[in-house]
Amino acid sequence: MLNNNSVVRMATKQDVSAIVKLLEQGKLNATGIEQHIENFLVVEQTEPRRIIGTAGLEISDEKRGLLRSLALDSTYLEANALMELVRILLAFAVQKGVQEIYLLTPSTSFFEFFGFEAIEHTDTPASIQQSAHFRQAKTDLSTVMVYQTRKK
Repeated sequence: MLNNNSVVRMATKQDVSAIVKLLEQGKLNATGIEQHIENFLVVEQTEPRRIIGTAGLEISDEKRGLLRSLALDSTYLEANALMELVRILLAFAVQKGVQEIYLLTPSTSFFEFFGFEAIEHTDTPASIQQSAHFRQAKTDLSTVMVYQTRKK
């Protein structure tokens, strides 16, 4: 749960530079944020006002998306904030009609908690592999995971 001093909201074009800065601090890929900003969330601290977290969704076709750019400022000490951000992003994806959410991660256990399952890189749909974010990822150091919003 986020504290009373922060809110999660939809990102705007005015947030791009703050998102990029946050991602660069975490050594995360900031490629393509501008093209997908309408599907990004930010965690905004209200006092003092600043962006302290972000998560994005690249929707590749009508039913698939790529969860990307999940970051939280290291000085923000709210234990469950990252989990809450993922929950909100998953609900947002469902609202958008996304049925499969993919991601690349070096650490799978956090995402397994939400129901993501590891898959082979070769099993990743072409529409996801075409993402600039996906192509620039160090796939030899990352595991591809998928989450089904509609359980089979």
